[in-house]
Amino acid sequence: MGFTECVVEYESQDTVESLLTRLVPNVREHCSTARVALDQEFAEWSDLVDGHEELAILPPVSGG
Repeated sequence: MGFTECVVEYESQDTVESLLTRLVPNVREHCSTARVALDQEFAEWSDLVDGHEELAILPPVSGG
């Protein structure tokens, strides 16, 4: 995505997906199998970001 950390302002109605789409227009293509987290708790792409301080994108991991 081009960054490891980014500070952004958001609107109260922003969802995880709408906020990330503003930063990276094709975010769902790049992160189709990734999970997201708000303040270190798993979240959904449709969750509101309002009231949270951290949004993380967690890549898929394989074990062995």
